[in-house]
Amino acid sequence: VKAKLMEVPNYGDIDEVIWRKDETEVVFSYGVEASNLYVADIEGGSGRRLSDVSDFKDAIGGGFSVSPDGTIIAISDFQHAKLWLVSLGDGKARLVDQPVTYVHWSNDGKTLYYDWGITSADLQEFRSYDIASGKISTLIIHSQIEDIYFLNDFAVSPNDDKVLFWGGWLRLVELHK
Repeated sequence: VKAKLMEVPNYGDIDEVIWRKDETEVVFSYGVEASNLYVADIEGGSGRRLSDVSDFKDAIGGGFSVSPDGTIIAISDFQHAKLWLVSLGDGKARLVDQPVTYVHWSNDGKTLYYDWGITSADLQEFRSYDIASGKISTLIIHSQIEDIYFLNDFAVSPNDDKVLFWGGWLRLVELHK
């Protein structure tokens, strides 16, 4: 099998790769620094640092998620606990909310779900951000969920009507929007 070598900077092991929906580019990261996010053209194989082609400059240690339509990247900056949205078209970056940890898109790309607050369940909320309106809604307050403690992550169901939280346990919660 012949493989095409992509010309990307070599800064160590690549941690995560996400395809854009149109399959023309991939977004990938080196290590935990969100400033080490790159966008690479599949045909040309060239990679460019996201901070060099956008307004996004300030994040360390976090995750990222590309919108289902491949036009926006959501970045959760664990060091500063900020949630950023960066347009992969014009490079514009905007701060959405803080303090934020885990981030996931709805299947239709119209909503971003995230965990908001600090480590105590009494002070944490599961929120949604409507991309079109910019409206932030609290969907669940963690202290209302039986036996929830340190959260590792969550997954929203394909119909956006349930969320599964996990740590050393699993908790399924119905969403009532």
